[in-house]
Amino acid sequence: MYADMEAWTRIRRRVLVEGVSRRQVLRETGMHWRTLRKILEHSEPPGYRMGQRRPAASGSHGIKQFWRDALGGEWRCTGAGTPGTWLQIRPAAVTADPSSGTIPTD
Repeated sequence: MYADMEAWTRIRRRVLVEGVSRRQVLRETGMHWRTLRKILEHSEPPGYRMGQRRPAASGSHGIKQFWRDALGGEWRCTGAGTPGTWLQIRPAAVTADPSSGTIPTD
C-alpha cells in the first residue's frame, strides 16, 4: 500500500516539514506505527528485501552421502530424501563398558 512514491513523499513531508504529529498521521491513515517509522527513516520505499537463506533443520540427503557418528561408526545413505535411508558400513569401536554409559574419547 505504501510502495506508492507519491503517498510516501506526502507522508514524509507532512511529518518532517509541516510538523504534523506522528499520532495524527497514524489516526488519519490507519497504518501501523512501524510502517510510519520506516517511511520516516527511508527517503523512498525500500522495496522487498530477501533475507539470507538458512539451511533446513533436517536437510535432504543424497545417495552415497557419507556420515560418521559421535562414536566413530560410519554410515552411507542408500535412499535419498529426508531423513534418507542409511546403511552402517563400519560399526563404532566402543572400548568403554556399555553399562557405564560413557563415550570413549581419543
